[in-house]
Amino acid sequence: MAAWRIAVALLVWCLNGAAAACAQPVVTAVATPVAIITEASGAFRILARGNPAPSEVASPVEPGAILALDREARLVLAYPGTGSIYQLQGPGRFVARTSGVERLSGPGSLAQRDLVSALRALKIRPEGARVQGSTAMRGAGGLVLQAWGPTGSQRTPDAMVVCWRPLGLNWSYQIRVIDDDGHVVFDGHTNGARLPLPAVRMLQADAAYLWQVLARGPNGESAEAVGQFQRLDPSTEQALQQARSALASGDATDRALYAIALRQHGLAPAASVCEVGS
Repeated sequence: MAAWRIAVALLVWCLNGAAAACAQPVVTAVATPVAIITEASGAFRILARGNPAPSEVASPVEPGAILALDREARLVLAYPGTGSIYQLQGPGRFVARTSGVERLSGPGSLAQRDLVSALRALKIRPEGARVQGSTAMRGAGGLVLQAWGPTGSQRTPDAMVVCWRPLGLNWSYQIRVIDDDGHVVFDGHTNGARLPLPAVRMLQADAAYLWQVLARGPNGESAEAVGQFQRLDPSTEQALQQARSALASGDATDRALYAIALRQHGLAPAASVCEVGS
């Protein structure tokens, strides 16, 4: 099933006065990265195409990037595509090739090891771990409904809740879940400020769903908010569970890669989005 119906619904909603809420950040084009920084300590610099590049944990590293480490500096790069981990120790200059890291100069050391199979199975991309913002959109005009709900991928055990900031006394709220064919698969009503959604296992894996909150006031006023999510496919869910089990004997790099995998699959931290949002 195509998700174009939900995409069109979101676009129409944006055009009906919510353009500011639907604005997306501008992404600057960069060379396709080959590695991810998973550990970093001490003083070091990374130059990509002659310019300073991001050097925080979870930052991507481009092919040809120069890594200059001062004495006692340490840097660990993961190559998810080849399944290799490189540990760099300064002082020295290194270069990130497509196939791995090479030492250019200095007495510093370079060591390589294999990425554990449980993490390699997650097919982590070397784009890093950009935090996925909530797709919840808010009402336009003078009346604003601020709502939070599931976004990105949802695992089978996850409890899904939609919540919002009440607009006043005697307001009622209708919450619907709509599939990408436009069918309503859940329809609930409440006068409160939150409502649980049906269990994730009832929804199809990898299919896009839209949740919608429609608020109605005592004087005919109304406002709405929407968001998009999907259920994680069983094979990826199993791979994540196996990787989590492998973390018991893992190091900081393994933990960093697992966190990156969660974000790349659109999985939010375990904390309730409603607790964070409210």
